[in-house]
Amino acid sequence: MGRGTEKPFQQIGHPTLNDFEHTFTPVSMPGSSVHPPFEDQKCYGIDLGIKDFEEGISLKYLIELFSAFPEKDKYFNNFLTKLAGTESLRHQIEAGFSEEEIKMSWQAGLEEYKEMREKYLMY
Repeated sequence: MGRGTEKPFQQIGHPTLNDFEHTFTPVSMPGSSVHPPFEDQKCYGIDLGIKDFEEGISLKYLIELFSAFPEKDKYFNNFLTKLAGTESLRHQIEAGFSEEEIKMSWQAGLEEYKEMREKYLMY
């Protein structure tokens, strides 16, 4: 979580991840994040603002934090399923799939989609 900080979408972490060097403490910020998760608790994690930009979707930080998270059964919530559109991503990460293996599992669906959208492309 990075809400309640000056960089809400540029850092991720949790109070229990004290093996990570980057730290931040979420605070109440009226108008944006009045009561952020882990308010007034020191969180440890990753500063994404200093990482090199990669094209496409990167799952490496999601996988890295899951691997380090002590209570695996409490890592994911229903919002990830909503964003991903399926429980498959969560199950793959829990099963220890690598980023490459997960992305390869998307290929058949992507090819099917690309084929279907052909008739709608104008240029």
